[in-house]
Amino acid sequence: MGSGCWSALRTSASGAATLALGRRLGLGEVPYVQFPPADVTGALAGAGLSQDAAAAMVELQIGLNARGSFVDVRRAADVVGPTRLERFLEAVA
Repeated sequence: MGSGCWSALRTSASGAATLALGRRLGLGEVPYVQFPPADVTGALAGAGLSQDAAAAMVELQIGLNARGSFVDVRRAADVVGPTRLERFLEAVA
């Protein structure tokens, strides 16, 4: 993974959360890996969901992501709690 990719990964919410969790668990810099939809469906089915339920959950998430359903959620001090993931991980240690 090139340094440009690492830099972009560090700025994404999922990437940042993955890195913080990896560090806290003593695993170092664990990369965020996005799974293809078919693999997610298989993993959910493997965890006990029916194939239909797993496929429906993946379809729902893809739809939410594609439509930008969360774009209106404000990320401002008046609506977001002050606890950052790093502080939470320190508190539960």
